[in-house]
Amino acid sequence: MKEWILVAAMMGVLLVTAMASDKTNDNDSWQDLRKERHAYFLEKVKPEIDASRNTLETSISAEDKNEINRLREDIVKQKLLESELRYELRNARIKGEKIDDALIAKLSTQHMEIENLYDRAKVVANKYRPQIDELLAGIELPRQNLNNSPRGRNYEQQGNRGQGQGRQGMQRNGNNPYGRSKGHGQGYGLRGGFDITSFLLWDPNRNYPF
Repeated sequence: MKEWILVAAMMGVLLVTAMASDKTNDNDSWQDLRKERHAYFLEKVKPEIDASRNTLETSISAEDKNEINRLREDIVKQKLLESELRYELRNARIKGEKIDDALIAKLSTQHMEIENLYDRAKVVANKYRPQIDELLAGIELPRQNLNNSPRGRNYEQQGNRGQGQGRQGMQRNGNNPYGRSKGHGQGYGLRGGFDITSFLLWDPNRNYPF
């Protein structure tokens, strides 16, 4: 009986060690994939968008350029405030504290404020809608990307977050070559899919990290 208990204990230790090793390897693979995705973005994605956005810039009036710059700055400020509220909410949940209804209301108000800024940007984008549509249609990237790499396919099969067609996947969505799932500050730092508003607000001088 003692021998069986010893064997069972040893098997348990080996199982825990193996699981810990798998988790470490998975984290390492995830970090490696993030680096590959960032490199792919800098080499293949951003230059295409930058070139088209610089072409649009020559057609935008001085007044609208000033408005676009104001909107960019305001959106960054409001997103930072939203991140602070989300951080506060997350800490409360981790600590098991009661969620303050006032905090939820503030977060909701903050989200609406950001949405209003994007709505204002859309009004400006609609002034240049024909040209923006033409520029977006002219952006062609290779369909081969990290989703088709061995590591990318592995994560997609595992349903790992952020891979395959996930929230940061480099997927094509109809006429939208850089579509992704909803959410601010994800993917290439874009809002929702890469629509005319996202293109208008795109700043070629900004580094959009993952």
